[in-house]
Amino acid sequence: MQINDNKKILVVDDSAVVRGMLQRHLRRELDLEVEVAESYVETERLIQKYPERFFVAVLDLLLPDAPNGEVVSLVQKVGVPSIVLTASMSDESRNRFMEMELVDYVLKKSPNELLYISELINRLYENQYRTALIVGAAIEQKLLLETALRNHYLTVELVDSGQEGLEYLGRSRADLIITDSTLPDMEGAEFILEVREKFTREELPIIAVSGPNSGLMSVNMIKSGANDYITSPFYLEEFYCRLNHNIDLSRKHKRICELTNVDTLTNLPNRKYILDEGNRQLKNAQRSGVHFILVIVSLDNFHEIQSEHGIPAGDRLLVHCGNILRQEVRESDLVARLGDDKFCIIGMSKSLDNLDNFFDRLEASFSNNTLEKNGQAIGLSVSIGYTTHLRNNIDSMVGDANDALYEARKRKLVAYCYDKAV
Repeated sequence: MQINDNKKILVVDDSAVVRGMLQRHLRRELDLEVEVAESYVETERLIQKYPERFFVAVLDLLLPDAPNGEVVSLVQKVGVPSIVLTASMSDESRNRFMEMELVDYVLKKSPNELLYISELINRLYENQYRTALIVGAAIEQKLLLETALRNHYLTVELVDSGQEGLEYLGRSRADLIITDSTLPDMEGAEFILEVREKFTREELPIIAVSGPNSGLMSVNMIKSGANDYITSPFYLEEFYCRLNHNIDLSRKHKRICELTNVDTLTNLPNRKYILDEGNRQLKNAQRSGVHFILVIVSLDNFHEIQSEHGIPAGDRLLVHCGNILRQEVRESDLVARLGDDKFCIIGMSKSLDNLDNFFDRLEASFSNNTLEKNGQAIGLSVSIGYTTHLRNNIDSMVGDANDALYEARKRKLVAYCYDKAV
């Protein structure tokens, strides 16, 4: 499916209360536009005109003018994925829903189901930017898997062998792997072990698939690094539960990593990230022989501004400074907030000839920018310290650049720190 940035949801229900609750909740929780209809006829009118504007539809199964679920076929006919609302459930109706190739069905039991629907739609929207890799030519129900993944808006890539899967991961990104327990060139467990050399369970979930009577195969696959396991033939509903569970766990892990590595005020990488990523880049520079530059930028008058104008003004100032730095550095450079009023820039270059020009431009950018507070323009000035002397770790280089910064502040010039000798 193509990525849909229109962000519109169609809600169809003959109950004004349900329509209103869904419309308000989805708008509030997801910031998405919601169009509503109360009947089959009204739904038909809405989707006949620009049906592509709808990302997903939430449909009441029983409407006064469509008591047998005809609205589902109507909406799916124009390619809009559907979530069905139903007041009851039986084995017969469950099988019927699965035959309809629905995204999901939701029981109208309590208001808590609103949260489930919003989480489901949010996952669908994010799935447009996720890729699932299916590995194995002999996977039973392979076509069913592919269709199920695409119905949930995932991009699907198919490879036949373990080696092809590893090569794909070497050149492209995948957010989920579904692999057969037996591949043409290796065992599924062996393939999983190879993947786990580069990606953790949290970074790249793997769901293993095998045929019936596979014995302890599930244990072997899980022990080798699979996140989950499913035996074919399986119920599509079971597969969706496992799929969503693993996607959600991976998403939560990534969010935790972001919170751990990002300064929540400026949305820049934080000190922890700069030390981790900086050490990796430092090793690359030592191997390749290019110049490695570490710069610390500090606001000269931050604490005075914060004392005079208040903490919110200080916060606005830090965000403003982060934006200036983003604009002035190259795309390949790394900008982070070290803490308090200090920011760090890490970059690599074949030559240092343009460093003075860069620092002049950086200082001018701050001098020419002001922060407005109650109609008053607050002027900015910075001190800059930097080092190009390679050390064994990034923390030591931060210390060198920090020493240069304080020397620069004393001298009112840009200081170059070389092995702590300014």
